[in-house]
Parts: sequence; C-alpha cells; structure tokens
Amino acid sequence: MSMSESTDPVVEGAIARPQPLCTWQIPTLIGQSIEVQAVPGWITAVVGPNGSGKSALGYWLSLGTGNAPVRRVIAHRRLWFDYAGPDITSAQRHDLETNITNWGRHVESRWRDHAQAQRAGFVLFDLLGHINDYNARFVELSKRGYAVDQVLLELGESLLDRINTILASAHLDVTLTTTDRASFEAAPGVGGGSYPISEMSDGEKSALLLAAEVMTVPRGSVVIIDEPERHLHRLISASLIEAVVADRPDCHFVVLTHDLDLASSLPRNATTLGVVTKTAWSAARQPTGWDVRFLDQEDEIPESARQAILGGRRRLLFLEGERHSLDLRLYEVLFPGWTLTPVGGCDQVIRAVSGLLSSDNHHWVHGRGIVDGDGRDAEERDALAARGILSLSLSEVESLYYSEVVRGALAVRQGETLDKAADELLADSTEKGLTALRTGDTPTRLAASVAEKVISRTLFDSLPSRADLATGVDPISVSTASPYPALLAKLEGYLNSNDLESAVREYPIRDTSLKGVVAASLGFKTIQDYEAGALVRIRADSQLADTVRQLVGHVPEQAELPAA
Repeated sequence: MSMSESTDPVVEGAIARPQPLCTWQIPTLIGQSIEVQAVPGWITAVVGPNGSGKSALGYWLSLGTGNAPVRRVIAHRRLWFDYAGPDITSAQRHDLETNITNWGRHVESRWRDHAQAQRAGFVLFDLLGHINDYNARFVELSKRGYAVDQVLLELGESLLDRINTILASAHLDVTLTTTDRASFEAAPGVGGGSYPISEMSDGEKSALLLAAEVMTVPRGSVVIIDEPERHLHRLISASLIEAVVADRPDCHFVVLTHDLDLASSLPRNATTLGVVTKTAWSAARQPTGWDVRFLDQEDEIPESARQAILGGRRRLLFLEGERHSLDLRLYEVLFPGWTLTPVGGCDQVIRAVSGLLSSDNHHWVHGRGIVDGDGRDAEERDALAARGILSLSLSEVESLYYSEVVRGALAVRQGETLDKAADELLADSTEKGLTALRTGDTPTRLAASVAEKVISRTLFDSLPSRADLATGVDPISVSTASPYPALLAKLEGYLNSNDLESAVREYPIRDTSLKGVVAASLGFKTIQDYEAGALVRIRADSQLADTVRQLVGHVPEQAELPAA
C-alpha cells in the first residue's frame, strides 16, 4: 500500500482528474495484486454475495489510506437513539473520536461496533457543530454589511439545506430543522406536524445518519460505506449514495454491497466496479487475499433484463439514452415502481420490449418501453402503445425541464432566494426563451431536425417486402412528401403567437441557446445547475411531479406483438 503526497492533477488522454488520495494494492488469491486508486469524487464499488469478504476488504482498505483521513460507515451500526440531538459533550466527543479510530483498526470491527451506543451522538454532535458554525459565520458577514445573496455566494448552501436536498433526492419525504434546545426535528411533506428525529423510521434514521456522517468528514477523506442498502429500500439506497457522493467531490468513496442494482446504478464514468467472491484468511483470522475482479470502464454489467429476473423484479421499463443521463433521474421520480433500463435508441427499446413479449410464457417480467416523440403523429403513437411502448407527446423528455409548469415552480423558489417576483421571473424566462428560438436559423434547424426523423421512419416503412422484391421490380423507387414546410410553418406560428410551451414540447431544444438563457433568467449559473434544481423541485413537490407525469403520459397496460 502506498500514499501519494502530490495534489497535482493526473491527465489521462484529454481528461484531467485529481491526484489520488491513496493507492491500494489489493492481494488476490493467486499471489498477484490489483491496484486501485482513491480518486476524489470517484467511487470504488465492490459487489458480492453474503459471506464473500466485502466487509473484510473494507476493513483492510481502511488500514491503507496513508495520510488521508478515513471513515468507515458500517452496516451493523446502531440506528436507534434516545435523544433528538447529541448526547455527548465536547470532551467526550474528542475521546470518542480517538477510540473509534483505534477500534476501527481491530479485525473484530468487521462484525462488532464498539462505539455503537455513542456513534449516533457523535454524528449528531458534529452535524450540529457544523450548522452552528455556518450560522455564526452567516451572522458575522451580515453584520459586516454583506447582502444575503453575497453571504450565500461566500458560504454556499447550509449543511442542513444540503442534507434536506440529499434526503429529497433519495425519495424521503421528510425535512429536518433545528430547535432552540440543540436538537433536531423532522417534518413530513404532507401534514402531521414535526416530531423529534428519534421518532423517525429506521430507514429515515439510516439515511440521515449516513448522510450526516459523510457530510461532516474532513476534506480529502476516504469514506468506506458497508452495505448502504441495509434498512433502506432499493430505490432510496442508490439515490442516497449518488447524492452524497455528488455533494462531497473532495472525498473518495468505497461502496461495499450485495445489491447488484445499487452497484450498476452508480455513474460508470466515475466508478471502479469490482466483484468479490471469496476471501483467504490467516490463522489469526486476518484477511490475506481476495478472489476479486475489477471491470474496465467499457465493460458491461449483466444485461438489465437478466438483472431484473435474477433480482426478482416484475416491472421493467426500457428507455432511450444512457444509464447516467439526467433524463434517467427524472424517469426514476416519475416511475418509482419500475426498474428503469436505458438501452440506446428507439429501435433498441422496441426490440427489448418485443423480446420479452415474445417469450412471455417463460418469465414473469412485465416489460414496457418509452421513446421520444420525434414528430410522431397520433396513428404512430397508437401503434407503439399497442406494442407496450409509450411515445411521448413531446419531442424529447429533456423538454420537460423547460415546460411552463417546471419553470414556474423554479421561479417561485428562486423568487424567494433572490427577492424577486416569481411571475416576473417566469415572464422573463418565457420572453428570453422565445427570443432564443427566433434567433438566426434556429427555426429552420428545428423543423429540419424533426422532418429528418419523420422522413427516416416513413421511408423505412415504405421499403419493399421480400414478396415485392421477388417480382423482379427494377429499379426500386421509394419516395415521400417532405413534412418540412408544414413543420416550419407550425413552429413559426407558435413563435409568432408567443406560444413557447408548444414550441418546447414539439421541437428538440437540446442544441439551442434556449436552455442557457432560461437558466440565466431564473438566476442559475449553468444549465446543469438549472436542470439539477428542476429535478430537486420535482422530487420534493408531489403535486408538481404529478403534473409532469401527466405531461409524459401513461405506460400502456396491455401489449401484444405485431402480426407476423
């Protein structure tokens, strides 16, 4: 095991990444070693069955981080606590940190938590300390004459707000607040009033303690999380890990899990994925090596349909796009009861759904699909629905982020932050969005883009059959009327009548300046910030989510293969 002291970035091809916090040489059962680097903002995910040695590997890794601080979040941690705030003093906290560090170096820490009775108090103490420090700095800057937006720019978002955002991202409908008695309370999204966090459910406590522990570790830490799915629904665990990793790009995360779905949902461009099946032990019960294999970035985890069958799921929804796109995060909010599987393009979605339908008697997976609108008319959408595939009424799902209802919700939130009227912010975003779509050759490009997709499908459907070819017709001629003039006229009509909503729904805005100007008009620095903020609002507001879900449409209940 070795530790690098440099913090200069390492360049791989055209991509610069931070210098690793440490480098492990993991011993294998065949006498060789596998190098794994702890790169800040990246994840080392290790999946394996119960008893394969994942916790032993986590313990071993914790001993080899060199000068980098390390924190192990262990699966068997105690979740219940008697108080809604820290139950330890500053002196106790200091001694407990030393004890936790020393206990963590004992091999029995794999199965026994010496600090379990005090760990929750330790985490809540640090959380409250960070919150109080932030509040004190906020007051100090305000006294020095800083405006609220200047203070927020200087300090960033408060830790409490960040944790609430993480909980919302993990589909937990609960908001935390502090009290004047140095304690925490939780409030459900709808009614019921607030209550001490000691009365939260096991899943809520697990998510809170995990998030709080990760959020309060020192900068540049290696965070080892053992079985984050314990006490958590699968939908929650993956989103929770993704959210805490995104919030702490200065840390490296090791995630040990036996949930293949959790491991496969982590962003592959920033995740080293390994599979462990066996561990070797010394006579003193110390781990000495592992049967472990790490996948390359381009390697695929077992196909999603197979994952769904082996994982016991019943409803599988195939999507266009890639596994790590923001569109997938939106679909996760809108279709929480489904296992979501991006497979590429429209044709791949159709083939995946048809493949499951054609073998319906040999499995119990309910396979359906969603594809972008891409200028499809009602007849095409009905034909796809009959085959179990929802064709969006919008050109592409990304357009939902720029629909009026989502822009309106963000205008309300941004209005509160920026002290501006929400209706003025919304009107400004509409005006600037219309200007962006009217600029230069944008209308012709958008109309041509939709026309190209319509023509492509039309010509493909018009290709001669084998029977036609057998007649010896030569040359073969396939032609179709161009839909471009009508599409351009329709778009220009929307723009002339200031109907941004229809233009956004029916034409692809992905490569236009609309996204940037709308984000800026609503007070966001980047398009990514705007879309992430939109996703948070949709997750947190069930009424908004229902409205967006109506815009998307309903997944067909019935489906059948087309006639041969």
